[in-house]
Amino acid sequence: MKWLSRFGIEHLASQMRYTLSGGEAQRASLARAFALEPEILMMDEPFSSVDNISRQGLIKTFKEVQSASKTTTLLVTHDFREVQALADRVFVISNRKPEAQGTPEEIARHPVWKALATADSY
Repeated sequence: MKWLSRFGIEHLASQMRYTLSGGEAQRASLARAFALEPEILMMDEPFSSVDNISRQGLIKTFKEVQSASKTTTLLVTHDFREVQALADRVFVISNRKPEAQGTPEEIARHPVWKALATADSY
């Protein structure tokens, strides 16, 4: 229950997944991942299915839980706002090749990021 509580969904513990909203289901998925107490947690676009308003709160909660648990997290995302909110280090991969690495601030100033941010495929 502590993980459900940390993600603010302890009141949903007895609910079936199909009865949950998208945001509730995503919170449940994240709680389940952290409940395993892994040393390293890989998250692939964990906020992509959540609406923008819910996303902000979920990112805040995720950061708090991740920090408190001291879990190393590898986050795959195409959203630089998520990178800025969550990342300590960033690795940019484009066309299956590593293009840049650094802090979010360093990447924001890097030419490769500027090119990717304005590309149609982004």
